[in-house]
Amino acid sequence: MSGSGSVFPPVATARVVPQLSVRRGRAAIEFYKAAFGAVEEYRVGGTDDHEAVVAALC
Repeated sequence: MSGSGSVFPPVATARVVPQLSVRRGRAAIEFYKAAFGAVEEYRVGGTDDHEAVVAALC
C-alpha cells in the first residue's frame, strides 16, 4: 500500500451498474430511445429467431 494506507480500491474503479429485466425487450429499447433519448451502445439478440435481448443504453 502506498499513499493513504486505505484498503479500499480507488473511487474510479468502484461503480454501480443498474440493470432491468423486462418483457418485450425490443419494444422496450425502442421506447427508451424515443422517450428518453437513450443511445444504444450495443445489442445482442432480439431477432425473430432469438427473442431474448441484452443491450447497453446510455
